[in-house]
Amino acid sequence: MITVDSCGWLEYYTGGPLAEEYGKYLKDLTQIVTPVVIIYEVYKKIKGEYTCNTACQWLMQ
Repeated sequence: MITVDSCGWLEYYTGGPLAEEYGKYLKDLTQIVTPVVIIYEVYKKIKGEYTCNTACQWLMQ
């Protein structure tokens, strides 16, 4: 199992400089464990920079 922190999810989601590196770990989502606090942190950041709808769409993926 792999835990990806909020910075990793944000890099991947926004296509940041390290998105490709994090993408290697996010290919098999069945092996990812994401604590609720990390989901909340990412949701809050996406909602603040984009829209509530975009943040909700991210959560649904």
